[in-house]
Amino acid sequence: MSVKARRTTLADRLAWLRWHRSGLIDGFSTPEIATSALLGVQAQFVSPAGLALRARVPGFRDRDLVDRLYRRRSLVKLWGQRNTLHLYPATEWPLIHAAFRDIHASWRIRTLEASDTNERDLTAAATRVAGQLRDLGQVTRAELDEIGGSIVRFTESGYGFVFELVRTGLVCHGEPAGAEMRVVHRDVWTPDLVWEPPAPDDAKRACVRRHIALFGAVTVHDLAYWTGFGVAETRRLVRDLTDTTEVDVDGVPHLILGDDRALLDQPVPDRPTWSPRLLYRFDPLLLGIKDKSWIVPHDHYKAVWRKSGWVEAIVVDKGRFAGTWSYTRRRRGVAVTLETVQPVRARTRAALEAEAADVARYFDQPLARFTVA
Repeated sequence: MSVKARRTTLADRLAWLRWHRSGLIDGFSTPEIATSALLGVQAQFVSPAGLALRARVPGFRDRDLVDRLYRRRSLVKLWGQRNTLHLYPATEWPLIHAAFRDIHASWRIRTLEASDTNERDLTAAATRVAGQLRDLGQVTRAELDEIGGSIVRFTESGYGFVFELVRTGLVCHGEPAGAEMRVVHRDVWTPDLVWEPPAPDDAKRACVRRHIALFGAVTVHDLAYWTGFGVAETRRLVRDLTDTTEVDVDGVPHLILGDDRALLDQPVPDRPTWSPRLLYRFDPLLLGIKDKSWIVPHDHYKAVWRKSGWVEAIVVDKGRFAGTWSYTRRRRGVAVTLETVQPVRARTRAALEAEAADVARYFDQPLARFTVA
């Protein structure tokens, strides 16, 4: 792509670096490489995770997601940063376990305070049940209630106990039985995985460094927001990194990797040449920076970040928010509807319709209808 002879701002260059690192310019060759580079794709709901990969891995389909999660098992579903479910490469399970197991302690504290159970009994029960899972294969939450007994039942349908099992590193999410979640022992699910977790601080520093690399330049508060480590601990981890430096972004000091500093002095393609994109709900690009105004102006926040932590799908044009979108799967194909904040030019509309067709392709269906409101 040619570079326009135009003076670009630091905001332009930083936004371009974020788009490039997140796979929205050149893409990634595999979903495993993508989830590694993104340090996980949020998967409270699996369908948004699949569509996030669709936007970054050319040709990726819904059936590929099923294959990588439940057949090859090269992706694994775990609780990670912010106590939130993500998809990670299975090979990085030891890293994720070492980095984020401690931040799950807040759930344990609340649960123990609300029950007659002590931490020793909870840990013993988790170890016992995990051992049983090695012989039982995949188990539903209802079956887990029966196996775990009373110690499981003080949580909501055993969900909190699943959280504790995953925290041990012995268990992950398996293939759902219809709409019902199932869990499975690590030795059953990924028997060839080498389990050598790094020291917790080493793992945390590795994740912090990769987040800085992914987003180009971030504040300590961005890092704490994304990881869930807390500001004080994040500052401590950052002090131990030897290859970071600071850069001023709109008067605010940001951390950047030393090797990336020169990249922010390079020109980037003019914003009008950036390809319009359809990013689905909970897209990684919307979750890593506390201040979202670099991509979504403040006056449109409420259209994207809704109640109960819901994050809407967005239309992006020239690297900036241009509206929201949704899709409906029908017998004849996929209907995609855009609600834009201003009239869309013919060229942009054609590019967005091609994106919509790619969303339909992800589901192995044709694009039945494309509407721009």
